[in-house]
Amino acid sequence: RVPRRRFGPVPAWRPPDFAEPEDVWILGTSHLSAESADEVERVLRAVRPDNVVVELCRSRAGIMYASDDASGEPLLKSNMFSLGGAKFFGAVNRSINLGGQSALALRLLLAVFSSKISSGANRPFGEEFRAARRVSEDIGAQLVLGDRPIEITLERALKSLSWDEKTKLVISLFRGITSTTDMPAAG
Repeated sequence: RVPRRRFGPVPAWRPPDFAEPEDVWILGTSHLSAESADEVERVLRAVRPDNVVVELCRSRAGIMYASDDASGEPLLKSNMFSLGGAKFFGAVNRSINLGGQSALALRLLLAVFSSKISSGANRPFGEEFRAARRVSEDIGAQLVLGDRPIEITLERALKSLSWDEKTKLVISLFRGITSTTDMPAAG
C-alpha cells in the first residue's frame, strides 16, 4: 500500500466515456508578447480543440479575466504572481496554507518585480491567457487549468536553494524593483 502524501500524485478520475485525445497541440508563448496572443487565437480558431489547457493554477487564473479600462492601467498592473481581486484575503490565506510565509513573501516580491517589467515593456502580462479564454468561450472548448499551485512551486524552489542563494535571489529582486533603469521593450 502506498501512503497518501499531502501533495502527492493524484490518480486521474475519468468518466466512463473518457477517450484519450487523438491529437495534442503544444504552443509555446511569451507572457509579454502580442504575437503570442495572436498566435494562440489563430491556432485555437484553426484547430478548434475540445479542451484548451493553460499553464495557470487556481491562484493565478484571475489573470485570464483581467479587463482593460480606458486607461489600460489594470492590465499593466496584472502579473503572473499577483494576489488580488475581491477575495484578496482568501488568496493570501491560501498562499500561506499551501506554500508558507516564505513562499508568500517571494510571491509578493515577484509580483512587484513582474509588474515593473510589464510597465517597462508597456505590455500587460498574460495576454495569451486572455486570448485562450476568449477563443475557448467562442468555440465552446473546455478551459482547463493545467499547472500546480504557484504556492507549492515557490515553496519547492525556496527549499532547493541554499541560504546564500536565497539571499542572492532576494537582493536581485530588490535591485530589480528599485532600479531606475528602464526594462527592455517586449517583441
